[in-house]
Amino acid sequence: MLLTADTHGDMSAFSHKKIRSLKADENLFILGDFGFLWENSEKEHKELRKIGLRRHRTFFIPGANDDLSLYRDIPEEDMFGGRARCIYGNLFLLSPGVYSFEGRKLLICGTPNADDADKTEDLVTDELLLNAMEVDMVLTHEPPASIGAFLKGTETSASMGYFFDTVRQKLKFSAWYFGMLHMNKIIPPKYHAVFDEPVEI
Repeated sequence: MLLTADTHGDMSAFSHKKIRSLKADENLFILGDFGFLWENSEKEHKELRKIGLRRHRTFFIPGANDDLSLYRDIPEEDMFGGRARCIYGNLFLLSPGVYSFEGRKLLICGTPNADDADKTEDLVTDELLLNAMEVDMVLTHEPPASIGAFLKGTETSASMGYFFDTVRQKLKFSAWYFGMLHMNKIIPPKYHAVFDEPVEI
């Protein structure tokens, strides 16, 4: 299982040797700001197809700079214990949920952009949290607000950070991985900022 984040529509992100070495039964997770669909153009769809045709599975979660409205016509399906949209081939958009990957229980939640912030299906609900009181890992785009502030020395929260501060007090988890901050850094003992150096877990 490999984690990266904030690809922002840049195909060169997939040229990293760790990503290129992934096998057919392995998984790549992009922690928000995937960024490959903004204008709904043929060029963008061609790039999505290239990603979907890779031998490994690629999963991405929403970031504040992803336009979810362009994916809403794609039906959700049950997958790995949660709900996902198959964008093309081996490329999937993950909805908030509790998933089972490679023997690990994961709570996964993206960050909706401003236009999507009022759409509850993009948010972690109280019901979801009740089903995730103990997980192995948490994967999000946005960090808990206090962790983000510690790393950047200033407020960094978008729409979910303060809520995640509450979540982290309630959940039992071994590690929390997030993107958004464009840095690669470990905050002991549990928090990991992920950007352009893929993390293997």
